[in-house]
Amino acid sequence: MGSSGLIRPHAAKLSLIHRLLDLLIIWYGLYLVCRLHKVEFTLHYTLAGAVAVICFMFISELSGYYHSWRLSLLRKKALHLLAIWSVVVLILVVIMFLTKTSANFSRVSISAWVIQVPVSILLIELMTRYLLNTMRKQGRNTRTVA
Repeated sequence: MGSSGLIRPHAAKLSLIHRLLDLLIIWYGLYLVCRLHKVEFTLHYTLAGAVAVICFMFISELSGYYHSWRLSLLRKKALHLLAIWSVVVLILVVIMFLTKTSANFSRVSISAWVIQVPVSILLIELMTRYLLNTMRKQGRNTRTVA
């Protein structure tokens, strides 16, 4: 019997943190982009952020985005993320069109946000993978087989 590794005993908590971090990137990414472009963060932006978070959460869970990090290739995970985010953006565009509210949004801010979210999530993914690989090279976060 070998060790269970450093991460495995905390896998459920870390998985929850991973999901929450992605949702925070979406929500606060929109807020920060608005602040950067000096756009007032109105109720329209609040609702758009909430819809994006809910849609992302639902679609990512439904599509299995949050399965084991170690087993998936970064390119495959990045393409999966871009597909999910594209669907979320499409849903937002359709909602804005149907409710005739698109004029209430800054095109520059929304465009920056649409680009910033997947870039930020992928940067976090890269940093996490680097940290885990570094830990493995140092002999931590490894498992042995009998």
